[in-house]
Amino acid sequence: MAKSGVKVDYKILVRSAKILAELSGEETGQQPLDYLDRIGPAGSKIALLAAFHQAKLERRWDDAYRILAQYVKEHPKDAKRRRELGLLAYRSGSWGERASAIRGLNDFRQDKKAQEAFAAVSSFFKACSVSLTSRADIGRRTNLQSPASVFRHVLTSCPPTQAGNREGVVMIAPSLAGGGAERIAATICGDLSARGKPVEMAIYDVDGKTGRDPLFYLPMTGLDREDIRVLDLTAPLREPFCWLPPNLSHKSQAIHDFLMWRRPHTLYLTLDMVNLAGGFAGLLAGVPNIILHSHNQRPSDVYAGLGMEGWAAAYQALLERDEIRMIAVSQTVAEDYADWTDTRSDRIEIVRNGLDLQQLLRPDKPFLETFRSELGIPRKSLIVGTAFRFEEVKRPDLWLRMAGRVVKKRPDVHFVLFGEGALLERERLRCRDFGIEKQVHFTGHVNDLYHRLPLLDIFVLSSRSEGLPNVLLEAQAGGAIPVTFDVGGCREAMNDGVTGLLVREQSDEALARAVLKALNDPEWRRAATKAGRKFVRSHFSVNRMLSAFNRFLSAAESGVNRPIHSLGGHRTE
Repeated sequence: MAKSGVKVDYKILVRSAKILAELSGEETGQQPLDYLDRIGPAGSKIALLAAFHQAKLERRWDDAYRILAQYVKEHPKDAKRRRELGLLAYRSGSWGERASAIRGLNDFRQDKKAQEAFAAVSSFFKACSVSLTSRADIGRRTNLQSPASVFRHVLTSCPPTQAGNREGVVMIAPSLAGGGAERIAATICGDLSARGKPVEMAIYDVDGKTGRDPLFYLPMTGLDREDIRVLDLTAPLREPFCWLPPNLSHKSQAIHDFLMWRRPHTLYLTLDMVNLAGGFAGLLAGVPNIILHSHNQRPSDVYAGLGMEGWAAAYQALLERDEIRMIAVSQTVAEDYADWTDTRSDRIEIVRNGLDLQQLLRPDKPFLETFRSELGIPRKSLIVGTAFRFEEVKRPDLWLRMAGRVVKKRPDVHFVLFGEGALLERERLRCRDFGIEKQVHFTGHVNDLYHRLPLLDIFVLSSRSEGLPNVLLEAQAGGAIPVTFDVGGCREAMNDGVTGLLVREQSDEALARAVLKALNDPEWRRAATKAGRKFVRSHFSVNRMLSAFNRFLSAAESGVNRPIHSLGGHRTE
């Protein structure tokens, strides 16, 4: 336990305690002890702060706020933590419910961040004729939150857009880094450009902190480097953009200012953060045709604990506008968003992803043999693999527990994991704990995944949530057999029992059983490989996707509303 009066690095403290707890659990064969108990007695000052920092490390922001609020209540003289609590309340968007914490920011008159946050919330409450400080307005301000209340307040008075004196398409994505949504956006951009439609693309995430090249898919766009606009997120905020939470405010204002200058007829947005920030900005900028492209299930499932209670209502406010249309990559995603946002189904249409199959369907055998040799995998060993970002939503720890179970039955099998992310180093260490470090190979990020996927015999996804995973399609096109949990649109990306196996029980044991079933049946594997290539070629070609998108775009630009149905790929009944 840390001694009183000693400055504590809580990140190191929490991580060390967690490692000790996990080791104790491994050695005894029991469930790991509650590692926070190793730091201090439950409810003690140091234990509360450790729990708070652990919640922050795991990005469980609602839990972090709740724990810190308890701490501040018990230790009101700790000014540093009162300030942090107020800023957490501001970032959460739950401004009415957490107004008392935000009011406390006004005590920090020399703190720029605290004063900007207090001023933003105060000005929005004033616009709603509600006081942030008056006790008489407690009932009226409780339900005010951002972005939902801001969208409702601002868009209610936003006039209908006019299509005159506008031209072309502006496409906005966080970046052109190596992700599925980014590749689809780049492919659409390249097609529009090739057909002579005026198109521009803007991005904002170019700092390289993720380790991924922010312009990885630039060649697919048909544009030159100088044609990609990088949005400036540093300009001082104005109303009404300052009324949005920090994760949306600067993005929305930058998009708005770019649209006011560019004046496009159509705005294409992709991924949730851009959809919300850009949808709001596009309406204020008068863009008459705005497309939101969703690639995942509802974000509250994908990013659990991030305080997104207001996002569904914000989406709903956007989708009530005639200028807004939404595309989903799968039937499951469309139905999930319609349910989550309580939205009319004619606002969401399905355009399934498509692949350029020319490279995927022609494996380079000499290259694959060299790659296998470089990894140190014997020629006759079967290979189980995956490709994902090492983040909690992908459940890499569960994936490796599955691998550990498979090795016990089939020690000849090797495992290859493509990708990188915040949890990569933790999972490398976990392999040693499981005793499978000799069979598991981490490649990091590769720029030619399509070139390497044919090395795999079985491709396994362990995600908690998926939209329509491109990588499952790529794996089948390359000859690998998919084994995945039955989440999101995974069942639409394969033919269960024919091209791969869906696992309904969400456990490493069930996933391992399915992998072993496939490994131990070579005759079925040969048939599944052949069926998988045919399935992808028939239903998920890039031409099919682009044809579906262009039909959607033409209908949207002409103002035609159509009920929800499939415009691309195949429908799973």
